Amino acid sequence: MTVKRPMLWLSVSVVAGMYLLAVLGPDVSFAVIFCAVLTALVLFFKTRKLFPNLILAASLVLFCTGAVLYGIADDISTRPLYPYCGEPVLLTGEIDEEPEISDRYVRFLLQATSVSTGRDESEAIDEKISVICFFNDGRRNFPVPNRGDILMAECEVAVPDGAMNTGGFDYARYLKSKGVYFQAVANTENLHITGHNAHPVSDAVYQFRNKCASLFDTAFPGKEGGVLKAYVMGDKSSISPEVSDIFSASGLSHVLAVSGMHVAVFLACILALLKFLKISKRKQLVISAGAVILFVVFTGASIATVRAGFVSIFAILAKLVFKRSDSKTALAEAAAILCVFNPLVVFDASFMLSFAAALGILLFADGMSETFSFVYARLKPASKIRAIVKAVCDLTAVGLSANIFIIPILIHLFREFSVMSVIATVVINPVLAPMLVGGLLFVAVGLVSQTIAFPIAGFLYLCAKYMIQTAQIFAGAPFAKLVFGDITPFFLIIYAFAMLVVYFTLVKRNKTGYFISLYSVAALSLTLLCYNISVYHVAEVSFINVGQGDCALIKAPGNCDILIDAGGKKNNNSIGENVVKPYLVQNGVYDIEYAVASHGHEDHVNGITGLLDIMIMKNLIVPEGFGTTTEGAALLEKAKEKDVPVTFFKHGDVLKINDEMKLTAIMPDEKFLSFTKEDNENDRSLLLKLEYGDISFLYTGDLSQEGENYAAALYPELVPANVLKVAHHGSDASNSEKFLDAVGPEFAFIPVGKNSYGHPKQEVLQRLTSRNIEFYRADKNKDVTFYFDNKEIKGIQFDENSAAGGLYELR
Repeated sequence: MTVKRPMLWLSVSVVAGMYLLAVLGPDVSFAVIFCAVLTALVLFFKTRKLFPNLILAASLVLFCTGAVLYGIADDISTRPLYPYCGEPVLLTGEIDEEPEISDRYVRFLLQATSVSTGRDESEAIDEKISVICFFNDGRRNFPVPNRGDILMAECEVAVPDGAMNTGGFDYARYLKSKGVYFQAVANTENLHITGHNAHPVSDAVYQFRNKCASLFDTAFPGKEGGVLKAYVMGDKSSISPEVSDIFSASGLSHVLAVSGMHVAVFLACILALLKFLKISKRKQLVISAGAVILFVVFTGASIATVRAGFVSIFAILAKLVFKRSDSKTALAEAAAILCVFNPLVVFDASFMLSFAAALGILLFADGMSETFSFVYARLKPASKIRAIVKAVCDLTAVGLSANIFIIPILIHLFREFSVMSVIATVVINPVLAPMLVGGLLFVAVGLVSQTIAFPIAGFLYLCAKYMIQTAQIFAGAPFAKLVFGDITPFFLIIYAFAMLVVYFTLVKRNKTGYFISLYSVAALSLTLLCYNISVYHVAEVSFINVGQGDCALIKAPGNCDILIDAGGKKNNNSIGENVVKPYLVQNGVYDIEYAVASHGHEDHVNGITGLLDIMIMKNLIVPEGFGTTTEGAALLEKAKEKDVPVTFFKHGDVLKINDEMKLTAIMPDEKFLSFTKEDNENDRSLLLKLEYGDISFLYTGDLSQEGENYAAALYPELVPANVLKVAHHGSDASNSEKFLDAVGPEFAFIPVGKNSYGHPKQEVLQRLTSRNIEFYRADKNKDVTFYFDNKEIKGIQFDENSAAGGLYELR
């Protein structure tokens, strides 16, 4: 038995151990490691050769080491700053990066060196903290800090918030992947700059980057300059939101980032130059390794460029020492080194996409290039046309190969995929390498004379214009994006077998492997189809965590999606874009059949107003008399602007969702509205009942006890329900004992977040508990989803990490 690429197996073992613990948790990981040890022992005694056994043992040790390293890095409770969370402290440290400055605040990374509560002596620490400092009296009266400043900050340290909902964006994990475990909030009067640390090397690099950036700003004042600066230097500060949205919609966001392709093109240029200067091969390798390091630093040292830099340097070292190199081993070694320095980088989007793209190219590019050879096979061998066509085919093969492993990661991260991105990338690929070479030449010549660099600037302008126009065309294409929702492991298995079909077809040319993989894809796809048919009649109601606000999603059989409320902070519609839309996309919702606003307060409607700009909304339902509040009027105005039909609901109105499911309005009725004060928006709330056979849900908005008791007295046959959405975030001004008795729910959900009102009130919790009502809270359980058919509630899913979290029951 021989072991090929031993360093590859050792490197992969480290990274695999980290992913194992991160995905499966400590208990399952321990069981897997135990099984791996037993398997290793069997192989150890079965194989008599020393070297394979040593590699096997070392791989197992590194596998366990990777899991341990991830566990240590992920445990925030062991950090020296953790005991200080939640109390005012005095931090001393140095600003690590250039601050982000807006009209309201300055945000920066502080490399803290000491912490004190004021009661004790300061404690030495080494912690990177994200600090946000709000301006009290305007920026003019405050010296804005700069990179390298030493300062003292009186602030409160906290652990960053995790994902608001299951599968949502985890801000805490994102910061951890950057080496940041804590955040702090301060005011300008509590920030004191005490000095400045000079770092000659990094300061020189920073000043050089600024000088290069100013060249682009001067030569390209429009949006083309922002695109060029991002593509050549990795500086996205000048890209407008409009341009960013266009590239995102077309699936071309990746071309605005410095990637491994940049390093490859730069290295090729350096080697060509050194070869032209007739420098010896050994010196070429040494000089090019140093040049790669400088280029990685110059472009901002993103994960993609660091990865490519490591791979290039490892390949150069291998050629210097062993006279040959192996790209797959170099890629694995680069991943292992990055993960050892920061194990939490394994979930960084740039890390996953960068290594996935590189792996796809290494495995599939040559096979695809050979497959495309028929395009130019009949052209004259030495002709320029053949060379150009071959180059285009090779670029296309590289682009398609990179996407093979990128696609499932993009779907996993964003729950949607731009079907145009693959085609758009192929169309835009031919200008990328010339544009990078031109950009580097422009910088080199422009630093000497901007006049001489003018012709290069003209070429770059045309390239940038071409990129923007291409992005606009593909962004406007119909069905540019497909919404997949949260993909299951079953989907990934099918995709993996499909990739094996491609691999055995293009690379190995193995018919047996091809047919086995193809059969597996067909069988698994049929199984998945049968499962989807079996659960067709299962409906879902998800109560979405939007903080101190309301939001619920009804997914009815027949692909009808209904959104009831979408809360948001005052004068802030971003809850729709940042929280609700990602949740909808995660659950496979790409348009909203009906959006319902229970009443006109911001914590119920602002998110709907925001969603009207970014999602397809076919109908809007509001209560009779809606539109008297500022937020309600803004929603109606936005609906009119977007040509969304508005229906006003009152008692007795029914929305028939399908043959068995309906949504009925119990309140408001005309009599109750007649004696309700016009400024009492809460009592103008819709009281809605969702019915699906024997199962029902009651949505209460912010209805007060007066409204609840009125409904219970006049419509006692309508209010009973299996599940109750607790009114007004658990306020004791709602949720009366009389109403709870009339509804008689088995389950209840309290939409509540951090607040200064004391919600949910203890009296309300006691009323629910005394009636044996199983209740869930958004601030404790995050989002809660009920699965049910027309006969029973089949399951309840909520946050597994909360005190009561997990899967309640599957019947």
